[in-house]
Amino acid sequence: MREAVHKDLTGEAVHLRARLEEIEGEPVRAVSEYCAAFRAWDEAIKQRIKREPDNEETPRWVSYSEALDLLRLPILKSNLLARLIYEGHEVRPEPCPVHGGHWSGCTWENFPCGCVVGGNVTGWVNSGERVRA
Repeated sequence: MREAVHKDLTGEAVHLRARLEEIEGEPVRAVSEYCAAFRAWDEAIKQRIKREPDNEETPRWVSYSEALDLLRLPILKSNLLARLIYEGHEVRPEPCPVHGGHWSGCTWENFPCGCVVGGNVTGWVNSGERVRA
């Protein structure tokens, strides 16, 4: 069995994670660990570009780095990604007739259109939110 990479896990947490990995047949990590891995990958790409600026593959790595830079803020701000990752929701297929499939801010009102989740006006109708098993 593999050692857990997260050094702060207790013995019980290490055991539970290992059991989940056994059940799922793939690595099980906290979202923060995946985020840290993406940041480390991004930094490794930037270091490669600095280390080998004249390498024939550098333009490709530069394009990856630029794409990651462009995506960072939209990923951090995405209500959809938060719902997919943290709440296990699926992508909603039906745009709200009022908000037309566009996030429209935050509210604590319960709009009759049914596109509010956790204070966010998602722009997409909640058709009995199916949570992934």
